[in-house]
Amino acid sequence: MNPFNPKVVRGSSGTFLRVPFEKDMSLIDAINFLRSKGYTIIATDLHGKQSLAEIEPRKLRKVAFLVGNEGAGTDQHLIEMADETVKIPMSSDLESLNVAVAHGILSFEMAKIQKDVV
Repeated sequence: MNPFNPKVVRGSSGTFLRVPFEKDMSLIDAINFLRSKGYTIIATDLHGKQSLAEIEPRKLRKVAFLVGNEGAGTDQHLIEMADETVKIPMSSDLESLNVAVAHGILSFEMAKIQKDVV
């Protein structure tokens, strides 16, 4: 999808204009670039053993999340590139979360954690 599509811009409620993003960079290059800038790469994984709160606090000062789609989840080769993997706790009735919901949960938890870390 084109990030400059009017529906995308409107749907972002203006946030689109304030958040930096890369359009023509491969995901692998983006991961390597972020890591070189001191970011911890955290991937969501259905088979993950830890929650975000269980990661060592010093690793959570600067993070980048890899969140897969609802059906397939995060690609295995990207999970293997990550510094940490996490599982989002869910009701046993649920198999997966929408990517926006998953990112919202991670962002909320990160905000709570970083308040104590920084």
